[in-house]
Amino acid sequence: MLEMIQAELMKASKKKRFWILTIIVALVVPLVQLIIAGFVQSRAGGTVLDQGDVVARAIQEVASPYSLTRNFLGGIVPTMLLIMAALVGSFLMGEDRSYKMWKTILVANPDRIKVLTAKFLSGMLIALFIMIAGVLGAILFGLIGLMLGFSSSAAGDWGNIAGIFAVQWLSFAAPLALAFLLGWLLVSPLLGGVLVVLGPSILEGIILAVVGLSQVNRVTPLNAPLQQGRIQDVIETLQRFFFTPNITPGSRLVGQALRDTFGGSLPSGGGSLSAFPALEWDKIAFSGGVAAVYAALFVGLLIWSFTTRDIQE
Repeated sequence: MLEMIQAELMKASKKKRFWILTIIVALVVPLVQLIIAGFVQSRAGGTVLDQGDVVARAIQEVASPYSLTRNFLGGIVPTMLLIMAALVGSFLMGEDRSYKMWKTILVANPDRIKVLTAKFLSGMLIALFIMIAGVLGAILFGLIGLMLGFSSSAAGDWGNIAGIFAVQWLSFAAPLALAFLLGWLLVSPLLGGVLVVLGPSILEGIILAVVGLSQVNRVTPLNAPLQQGRIQDVIETLQRFFFTPNITPGSRLVGQALRDTFGGSLPSGGGSLSAFPALEWDKIAFSGGVAAVYAALFVGLLIWSFTTRDIQE
């Protein structure tokens, strides 16, 4: 199996798409934040807007090593997670079908479980490489910002950073399994990628609309507020078990930072469903469990189909 993984990683290392993605997250994104910090400092630092060092504190939240790393794990990774899963899944599964490679790979009658496991582990390792590159890039540009005076220290809760990094990487297994499943079932890698990126949100929106409408009774002035509260509770309960809210625990890093900055002025929302979720490890553990269930479901369907279907044209 190690030889299979090495072969997949070697193929991935020759693909421009992964290097472009790595350059974006490791160099472009932190560089842009550093440029913004420098622009804000040159235009607003020491001016009437800088009352109580508010500008300096704002720049510290953008340009320090800890802030850049937190913003990467809490903002960039959740935003790009499904796109990254679609790219990796298309490369490892979808393209083999569209190029008719399965007729070459499977005609030799290898252990299909080993083939599938090697590809999946390769996908997780590709994601790990990109995430590590992003963190290292954030730290590097943060140290540059520290030397330029954009931030005063590299202090921060690095323990939470390490924990969120591990959980976020493990949560990548769920969208990757979905990408593998769609890449195996669909002839077009492009269609599979689009469904990975947009499909979960569209399906969840349809479910919410159907369930919300089914909960509406005849409205009267007396029951309207009660119905609104009941429907909201039902929707929030459903969303706790949805796919997309549970695969991005890293977003809690940014949510907690905003809560620390603005305090009670932010809406509390519904825990993990809030636009500004707090860094609460019990809820992170729950989300991890939900993501694991989705990953197990997609992997189970993939194994069943991959081991029982004939070689595809």
